[in-house]
Amino acid sequence: MNTQYLLFNGEINEKSTNALTSAITDAMNDTAIDDIYVAFCSNGGQVNCGVGAHHFLKASPKPITMHGIGPINSIALCVFMGVPKRYATSATTFQFHGVGRWLNQGTYTSPILRDHLSLITGDETALARIWKGHMKIDDSEADSFFQGEHVHNCEWAISKGLIEDVNDFYIPASSIGRIRNVAW
Repeated sequence: MNTQYLLFNGEINEKSTNALTSAITDAMNDTAIDDIYVAFCSNGGQVNCGVGAHHFLKASPKPITMHGIGPINSIALCVFMGVPKRYATSATTFQFHGVGRWLNQGTYTSPILRDHLSLITGDETALARIWKGHMKIDDSEADSFFQGEHVHNCEWAISKGLIEDVNDFYIPASSIGRIRNVAW
């Protein structure tokens, strides 16, 4: 079996998610590649980019595996959950927290603040739906993740179904030529 190995360690933003989805698209289109394996680490970033990457990954016609190799924080969790097979190294952590928005306007009126609150609430609803679809959590636990910083270890992640197992990440020597750095 020929595996395409991708290495991703970066912020979730338009540039990095485009690089990730481009690399995965290349692997999908390469008939010599049977499956895709992503070493993944990220402190998070932009919600819209993470949600889009999540749904792109779910649509892959080829099997994709994610392997956490460090912190997987914030919206990076959504990207990580976009694939059915997920593993982590023993030092991997998983951070959940509330959604925020930058307000660049000089004057904050009630309509502007209501609009931003509506956008935040919409993002939280979308994230909670994704989390509940990929982990063993209920509505109240999902809602609690928006009420502060919640950092969890691999044992917690296994108990919630976020990952299948904890093991070291390695790239077999036979994969030379099928390793691609996406965002490092």
